[in-house]
Amino acid sequence: MVANFVEVLHGNDGFWIDPDTQAVGLDKGAAIAATTFLANIIDLGVSPRLVTSYSETESFNQFVAGERLRLRSWPYFWRQARLDLDSSVGVAPVVTADGAAAQGCRGGWGFGIPRRGAHPEAAKRAIAFFPSADAQRAFVLDSGHLPSRKALFTDPEIVERYPFFPALLGTIANGSVFRPQIPQYDQASHILQHYLWEVLADETTPAAAIAQAAAETRELLSASPGR
Repeated sequence: MVANFVEVLHGNDGFWIDPDTQAVGLDKGAAIAATTFLANIIDLGVSPRLVTSYSETESFNQFVAGERLRLRSWPYFWRQARLDLDSSVGVAPVVTADGAAAQGCRGGWGFGIPRRGAHPEAAKRAIAFFPSADAQRAFVLDSGHLPSRKALFTDPEIVERYPFFPALLGTIANGSVFRPQIPQYDQASHILQHYLWEVLADETTPAAAIAQAAAETRELLSASPGR
C-alpha cells in the first residue's frame, strides 16, 4: 500500500518525507490529491473494497483470471503473467496527474556479514559472487527480478525473455523514487498505512486522514531526530 501511495504521490509532484531535512509533505495538496485518487478507484468500482486486505498473490490471481483490468505490481510478476496470459499482458508506467512524470517506487537489496559469523571469508566471497554479471544473469532469467548491473538490462538473452527491460532502465534512472531512507522508516510506514487503510475502508476522509498522518509523522521525527 505504501509503495503504491508513494508512486501516486510523486506522480502528483508531492513527497512523503524529505530524508535530508525531515520535512513532511503529507498534509500538502499533492498528498490529499493522491489519497483521494486511491479512494476514488475503490469508490468508483475500479477496484473492490476488499483489495485493502489482499496479498500481492491474491491481487495477481484475480488479474490473471481476467477479473481485473490492471495490476500494480513489481516487474517479476510479469514472468508468471506471461505464462498464464501469453501475449495479452503488457507493462506501462504508473498513473500520474496531468503533466507530471511517472515515478515508479524503487527498492534494493543489501548484503551483510554478522560480526560474530563463523565464516566471514566465505561470506565475503559470496557477496562478491552474487552481484557478478554471470550470477545476476542467471538470477534474472530465472526470477524476473531486475538486475543491479545496467548492462544486463540490454543483454540479448534477458531482453528476449523480458522485452520491456531496456525501457525500464531509463525509467529507473529518470523516473523512480525511493521511499524515505530514514532510521524511523518502519514506524513512519505504519503510521501512513494505518491512515491510508482508514480512507480506503471509507472510515474517514482523505483530508482528515492525511492531516493526522502528517501530525503523527512529525511527532515521530521530532522525538528521535536522526536516530
